[in-house]
Amino acid sequence: MAILLARDIKRQQYNINSRRESLGELESKFRIYCSSVSHFTIEKSAWLLGLGEQSVVKLDVDRQFKIDLKKFQEQLVKDISNNFIPICVVSTAGTTDYGSVDPIQEIAEIAKEYRMWHHIDAAYGGAMIFNPKVRWTRYLSLANSITIDLHKMLFQPISSSLFLCNNKEYIQNLNFESDYLNRKEDFEVGMKNLVDKSLQTSRRFDSLKFLITIQGMKQSGIEDILQGLLDLTRAVALYLKGLDQIELLNEPELSSLVFRYKPIGNKDIDTINRKIRLTLMGEGIIIGETRFNGNTFLKFTLLNPNAKLEDIKEVINAVLNAGHKSSGIA
Repeated sequence: MAILLARDIKRQQYNINSRRESLGELESKFRIYCSSVSHFTIEKSAWLLGLGEQSVVKLDVDRQFKIDLKKFQEQLVKDISNNFIPICVVSTAGTTDYGSVDPIQEIAEIAKEYRMWHHIDAAYGGAMIFNPKVRWTRYLSLANSITIDLHKMLFQPISSSLFLCNNKEYIQNLNFESDYLNRKEDFEVGMKNLVDKSLQTSRRFDSLKFLITIQGMKQSGIEDILQGLLDLTRAVALYLKGLDQIELLNEPELSSLVFRYKPIGNKDIDTINRKIRLTLMGEGIIIGETRFNGNTFLKFTLLNPNAKLEDIKEVINAVLNAGHKSSGIA
């Protein structure tokens, strides 16, 4: 949705009517910026919208897996000098693997300077708006649009998501009038019709699930659960750091931890960690797997508010036991 709006608003600046005119040579110069660890759907959306994967520029990240601002600005200068047109930058508030949060405030300033749409992918971390202790959430209002998945850290059934926009006029660009559904005269007298605010025509009342959650748990109840998940993740990270045969890759910002088992001696670490995950799966224990610099790592994403440190320690012990067996030391 965000890339669609960014594309069409930029086309309007060139006096192109997106409803009537197909994509042409101009749009082949459009560029969308995001971090190298952002979600794959950015590239998928660019492809579906006719811009192609080539339009997505993956930016380098720092050691905390956040967009490197200096390299971002250097890339913009380079692209503009080559006659490319920046249309959108996507900040991530909670990357899928690391839970890292990009420097939203600084990116918002860059987006404003270069007249780019600023979208924040807060599908994972957006829940933290209910936790005032998390300071970066105050900058979410600087974006043109935000996505939040309620079925992640806000405990809703799949699927339940929000797309928020800072100007309702942008959403009106999506409206198509039909005599049998959303007549112009109905709109003029103030009749509400959600079809004017969505790409979908018929859709479920997904917001009802979240409304009931808010009414039942209140702000304080949601805040307590979210803070509990953050505290648990930090405790697990501290425990992992104390284990000689575990390498922790990231400092937690949300509830994700990326780590790997390190066998004694010169052994194939990647193969052993892949075997660990498959061994645990056979035992009914599911943990994630990802890659960093071509190397295999394991991953925890802690979202169960009832989980305790002792529960996670049991899983870690299972990881160690499987690692010992796979490396031939058990």
